[in-house]
Amino acid sequence: MAITKRGGSWQASVVVPGGKRLRFSFRDEQGAKVWEKEAELAIAKGLSPVPPARGLHDSGSVPGRTLGDLLVLTQQAKWAALKTDAMFLTGSQVVKELGGDLDVREVDYQRVVAWVWNLRSSNLAQATINRRLAALSSMLNVAQEMKWITEKPKIPYGKERKGERRWLHLEEEEAILEKLQGRREWGLCVMAAETGLRLGELLSLRWRNVAHDRVTVVESKNDDSRTVPLTQRARGVMDALPRVGEGPFAGINRFEASRRFRRAAVEAGITDEKVVFHSLRHTCASRLVMAGVDVRRVQVWMGHKSIQSTLVYAHLSSSSLQDAVAQLDRCTQTHYLVRHRHDTCGKISGIVPPIANNNIA
Repeated sequence: MAITKRGGSWQASVVVPGGKRLRFSFRDEQGAKVWEKEAELAIAKGLSPVPPARGLHDSGSVPGRTLGDLLVLTQQAKWAALKTDAMFLTGSQVVKELGGDLDVREVDYQRVVAWVWNLRSSNLAQATINRRLAALSSMLNVAQEMKWITEKPKIPYGKERKGERRWLHLEEEEAILEKLQGRREWGLCVMAAETGLRLGELLSLRWRNVAHDRVTVVESKNDDSRTVPLTQRARGVMDALPRVGEGPFAGINRFEASRRFRRAAVEAGITDEKVVFHSLRHTCASRLVMAGVDVRRVQVWMGHKSIQSTLVYAHLSSSSLQDAVAQLDRCTQTHYLVRHRHDTCGKISGIVPPIANNNIA
């Protein structure tokens, strides 16, 4: 499929199943792109592309398109080039909740607000709701470009509360893992707690990037690759997994893994809504800081772009201030400024022992 400029017009061509090529001319590049995407959608659905109508047309003449159609088109036009399939999976969830057969033109502000209200009633975190709204917004951008809608409705994003990051105590982690015993998610959770890798990073991990003592993350949230060392426990998990398929956790569904973790937590008696799969990443960072690892090294380990993201764990280092006191004592153990005697006031002197006669000016 290609779009080329020919003189004063633009030409779009597609190859349909069977090898036949269809080619049509358009007055502008936008018209050629719109028809090309329509043709791609038709081919994906097993249909023959419809020849373009003569002359310019507005969105009112475009036949009704569904959210299901829009999901396929957005994946082809925008999301397929992304490093992970997170947006497509989130978009699929949006389509499932709003209805795959819903006409795109019926997705107005009132309908979106009602949908968001239902999501909040289901106790979903605002961050999760905002991710689904972002996927819907991306899809509606494509719909507007395709002239399926005349105007994109306002997207009611909500403000996310940045509260304390929930990490797991050893007893909590053990209780959850006990509920996951025998499932592939057991090893997935152990690796998350031991390496601090995000769920998406673990699922996209490939065997070629796994060594005996480290793993290399190629597809990360920040688009930066990094190498993370493996603890003895993490090495045990990786060594026990059969080296089949593309990666150690290939084939595990992202949403199903999150649901199973949450269900295991509840079954273990942990009803705190803040305990989610991502809590395992917070657990790793918290334990590194509590073990005395410098926050700069923790930043590199976790793949934080900003040190501010790492500093939220700094308060967990109970020995940090005591270390500072020890360093200060070493600096001042031989000399300090004596201010409580006439003969030494304002002078640098050796440490003066306590004065027994209370002869203080």
